[in-house]
Amino acid sequence: DIVTKKPYRDFRLHVEFMVMTEGGNSGVYLQNRYEIQIQDGDATMHGMGTVINETPSPYFAYKGLGQWNAYDLVFRAARFKDGKLVEHARVTLFFNGVKVHNNVEIKKVWGGPASGIDGGNDDG
Repeated sequence: DIVTKKPYRDFRLHVEFMVMTEGGNSGVYLQNRYEIQIQDGDATMHGMGTVINETPSPYFAYKGLGQWNAYDLVFRAARFKDGKLVEHARVTLFFNGVKVHNNVEIKKVWGGPASGIDGGNDDG
């Protein structure tokens, strides 16, 4: 895993990746809470370029196995007031230069082991 040393709230992120094997599966985790999927051969709501289980896959933007691909993300963190969620996180995603998700509200946490009380699905 590649993780920043400093925590970030709102940010822009550029990620380049190459999938080398058929069915290769990985992801970009934002704040260890929200996943932007990288999965060869999957155009479902859990597939390539999705805000995991929230948006359709923009599989058409994927260049394929052995090719360099890029995500450019603009992320706005969730907002809280008095410890209560008042606004969900949002993300805009450019996949290989094509805007495929515009200011999408991320309603659920789908991230890594430190992402939520129940391991990821506690509604953010």
